[in-house]
Amino acid sequence: MAQLGIIAGFGISMVLQNVAFLIWSARAVPLPVSFGMPIELGNIVLPKSYLWIVGITLILMLGLHLFLRHTRIGLAVRAVAYNKDIAYLMGINVPLMISVLFGIGCALAAAAGVLIGPINYVEVLMGTGILIKAFAAAVVGGFGNLPGAVLGGLLVGVTESLGAGYLSGNYKDIYAFILLIAVLMVRPSGIFGVNIRVKA
Repeated sequence: MAQLGIIAGFGISMVLQNVAFLIWSARAVPLPVSFGMPIELGNIVLPKSYLWIVGITLILMLGLHLFLRHTRIGLAVRAVAYNKDIAYLMGINVPLMISVLFGIGCALAAAAGVLIGPINYVEVLMGTGILIKAFAAAVVGGFGNLPGAVLGGLLVGVTESLGAGYLSGNYKDIYAFILLIAVLMVRPSGIFGVNIRVKA
């Protein structure tokens, strides 16, 4: 059933991407948003858009954490994520919780698109590269662990920046996957992942 859902989701995403191509075409357009003059810290020039991105991202992460940890719906969502069958037996509306979680994921993806738009061009496939980096960050931090995903994202970003600065900028996209392979060799479940022992 899970494999069928993944295949169906991939198929729907392809359909939606092609419909978007028909509506907006494949042309990349700028999203001009003025944040003012950049901040200079010694030899480092930091655009204010980066500060906005970091600040809003922290607010969104804090809101998601509070929602999952301190609300009844968040508790139900975590129960469904842990074990759907037991959640059914406890009286939780599992399809509704899956829809709620899917909606939250779509809202966060839309927020990410709005945040990345001013510093990048807006196009139909603008999230593809980010999705690959997000996958690497989730695996590095540990699937299903929000603090792990945050740490994984920071490690992937720092690794890419240091690699581009001290090694070569031509291979910037490769450094994240080198980090991914290194972490998986040492800890296959990720930094904050949980190793589950299955008895034979």
